[in-house]
Amino acid sequence: MTEMLTFKRLERTVNLIARHPFYPGKPEAVHDCLDDLEDRYRDGSLTHEQKSILVSLLTTEDANSIEPTESDCYPRHHRSS
Repeated sequence: MTEMLTFKRLERTVNLIARHPFYPGKPEAVHDCLDDLEDRYRDGSLTHEQKSILVSLLTTEDANSIEPTESDCYPRHHRSS
């Protein structure tokens, strides 16, 4: 049962990383997370199925993209009154 709780916590963390809006370090964070998942799989703490679920959460391309949007690239200007 402890292994399932650990997986669920890891799944929540991966989801937070995947759903977070773009920021300059996000691609590196995703890469590091993928490396960590591979290490956990190799040492036996994740099954192939669990690893596949987590990797798919991180690599699904939709609104959670790791690429910047146009609005992320340009500084926002505030008007003074």
